[in-house]
Amino acid sequence: MMQRKLGDSQAMAHYSEFGQLLTHSSQKLQVIYTPEEQLAIDEAICPFQGCIFYRVYIKGKPHKYGIKMFELCESKSSYVYNLEVYTGTHPTNSECLTAVSVVERLCDKIKGTAHCVYMDRWFSSPNIFHHLWGSKTKSVGTVMSNRKEMPEQAFSGNLKKGKKYQANRITSWPSGGRTSVMSY
Repeated sequence: MMQRKLGDSQAMAHYSEFGQLLTHSSQKLQVIYTPEEQLAIDEAICPFQGCIFYRVYIKGKPHKYGIKMFELCESKSSYVYNLEVYTGTHPTNSECLTAVSVVERLCDKIKGTAHCVYMDRWFSSPNIFHHLWGSKTKSVGTVMSNRKEMPEQAFSGNLKKGKKYQANRITSWPSGGRTSVMSY
């Protein structure tokens, strides 16, 4: 059976219908549920084998093909409080899919409510942590030592496992290799 490939305008129309349903559902669920203090941001993949322009392949995931989503979940119950579908490119804003913009959009409803957001190395950076701190939201995450925004002192090589570096509200602990835990 041959699958018909959709043109860009047809594909965007298809996504916009799905996106509207997803946005509407997410907004309604945010109104009826208040999450606890501990939240986590991560990516997830919803298994899908069909023909859509935003289907992705991620080598290390149990389901390698599917729809990639960014999710803000409550840590205790795993309740998905907010989510966003990854579509590859954004037609009007190239900055739309950076880690900072994704975190900003996902955390928009919880800013100023004293939540603590946990995240992995793709999302973590001093810029994101500073931005969240400015909106009264705490953050903790793993971070790679070679990340562009990382202060040199935090990974100077003379920081031993079990010791910590603290400056400008950033605290980092080496956890082995090139990864550290950072909190703000």
